[in-house]
Amino acid sequence: MQATRLLAVYLLIIAVGVAIVVATGLLVLDRSYHSMSVTISIFLYFAVFFFGWKLAVRLTAPRH
Repeated sequence: MQATRLLAVYLLIIAVGVAIVVATGLLVLDRSYHSMSVTISIFLYFAVFFFGWKLAVRLTAPRH
């Protein structure tokens, strides 16, 4: 049951994080830093997966 909760929290974090990255890429990066927008967006996209996992593990860790 703990693994299911961990994956559910991770998927929720990923969905919110990717939505923020896409919105940032479209609203800010594409207008301000047009030549670097794809590079920055890809970096942020993969950062969401890495830090999302760390956050999900921390949020679902058993309390002692």
